[in-house]
Amino acid sequence: MRRGDSSGLLAAMGWVLLAGSAAAQVTFPSVVDRAVGVRTALYPGAVGGNECPRWSVEVADAELFGIAGLRVAGVQSAATLGRAMLRIELAQIDAPVGDHTRAVVEAGHVHAGVWQGGVRAGVERVVLRGALPERSLVGGAFSRTDVGPAALVADVETMSGAFVRSTSVTIAVLGRTGAIATVVASLCFDGSRAVAAGVAVVAHPEARLGLIAGYDDGTDTSRFAARIAVGHVEVATGVTHHSVMGLSHGVSVSWAR
Repeated sequence: MRRGDSSGLLAAMGWVLLAGSAAAQVTFPSVVDRAVGVRTALYPGAVGGNECPRWSVEVADAELFGIAGLRVAGVQSAATLGRAMLRIELAQIDAPVGDHTRAVVEAGHVHAGVWQGGVRAGVERVVLRGALPERSLVGGAFSRTDVGPAALVADVETMSGAFVRSTSVTIAVLGRTGAIATVVASLCFDGSRAVAAGVAVVAHPEARLGLIAGYDDGTDTSRFAARIAVGHVEVATGVTHHSVMGLSHGVSVSWAR
């Protein structure tokens, strides 16, 4: 590569990230979930809360590492009828050398303030320029148990395709410390190997304002985010700083009632 040939560098970085995401799985780019480090509920928005809206929808977009053409966007919607829940998620990474798409459906049971759980099934598709598409099946399960001011979250996901076979497990503990703060500690496993430990603090200095700060030692990233609630709408914006790749910036908007 010639010195100053930035297009070749962008293509190479895009390929590495796109190929790497095939093993790590695409995740919906919710600012709140990314800042906390784990999806803490079966519906958009709540981190420390127990209330489950009847219907919710969230759209999100994130620019990755400031690289032109490298971003992830998505939409998710969830609905509850009694104690039954259905959730649909669509997310896509666009890169200079291709794209990576994820489509997932979750169905489960919600008992607000006690337990939420569900199973998921879907597909991921990777398309690199000049190559045949690669598809992988996605399966998994998710559970959140609330006991007083604490909650235990567990998520298991498997991925199986012609070139990718992986299992990831995430375990997190949420603890409410008073009326304005929640602490989240998480541990992620790739197969039987622990690959990342994280911690985050969610503060609510005012009922309509949430501030989040977190750190993940597996990827050496720091995360900061803020969300503002206006009626049934929540707007969140945040940044993630990687020690080598630099900053990523995301925005998400959710509506629930």
